[in-house]
Amino acid sequence: MLCAVLSGSTLFIGGSFTQVAGVNRNNIAAIDVNTGALLSWYPSGGASSQVTSMVLNGTSLFVSGAFTTIGGSTRSGIAALNPSTGAVLSWYPTGGMNIPGNNTLRFLGGVLYVSGNFTTIGGSTRNRLAALNPSTGAVLSWYPTGGSSVPFSDMVLIGSVLIICGQFTTIGGVARIGIAAVDASTAAVLSWYPTGGLQTPASGNSYGSALYVDTVNQRLIVTGPFGLAGGIVRNGLCAFDASNLSSADVLSWYPTNGFGTGSPSHVLMNVGVLNESLIFSGVLNSYSDRPTNGLVLAQRSTGQLIATIEAVPTANIGFIVNGSSLIIFGSFSSINGQTRANVAQFSVTS
Repeated sequence: MLCAVLSGSTLFIGGSFTQVAGVNRNNIAAIDVNTGALLSWYPSGGASSQVTSMVLNGTSLFVSGAFTTIGGSTRSGIAALNPSTGAVLSWYPTGGMNIPGNNTLRFLGGVLYVSGNFTTIGGSTRNRLAALNPSTGAVLSWYPTGGSSVPFSDMVLIGSVLIICGQFTTIGGVARIGIAAVDASTAAVLSWYPTGGLQTPASGNSYGSALYVDTVNQRLIVTGPFGLAGGIVRNGLCAFDASNLSSADVLSWYPTNGFGTGSPSHVLMNVGVLNESLIFSGVLNSYSDRPTNGLVLAQRSTGQLIATIEAVPTANIGFIVNGSSLIIFGSFSSINGQTRANVAQFSVTS
């Protein structure tokens, strides 16, 4: 499993698979989150290749990935589905993407943002980054001139500013290593930038892989396989003041050694909050000097380790918060010693 979206008691899942619970499901399916039962919901025939990202907006489930058809309809890399019936909706940027692949979707401020290896989408030139109208499928004029040198990994909206992270070294024609701020209205690349961006001491340029805005503590949390942020030692984890984007100074908030010293190999898939716990998941080696594979719970205020959830084999795992529970998904055969094939649910107390 590569992605999931929760709607009520329905968990929509996407990835690279041909069966779920012994039933044919090509790269997309739906599960009852209360019982674990496979639901009948299914775009007929599924997707022709992997589904890598999903977002839900009202009566549209937007999906993206390497497919060229889904539900029997031609859809190159992006589509909208009816979350009740699985029917493919008419919404579509005409022609789709010229290079469907490992794409990322984010729905922010009423706009559907998409990133991938494409250079055109909906017939418009858009280098690896585009904004779409979620009602019509039209490609919007918003576009940092020249696009991004590499697709983004994550994006969050703070006021009128989009913070974007990924493996890029330029965006909108401006040098930005791994992280950038872009005006949500004009697409101008803003001056906010930790000097030098995100780096590894040994090999240079690195990137951010997941972002989270902690609105309680007014922190922008950035994670990824970096060792330096703005020239300051931060192993895979750093924070900025989300209430003051006139400053890109790295905050002192930092759990001891972050996600580990040396050559970082961790890649964060998700960051979020449940109760007063920060949740980190992905491909992890350690957190605050404690070895771990999979998922970390830490104190929201200090970042201090609370507990870990261990996946076998070590895999890139993600999660969705469901009330007081965590739905964990990815590529694993067991988690915390219990046999679970790629999806599990845990109850978490404060």
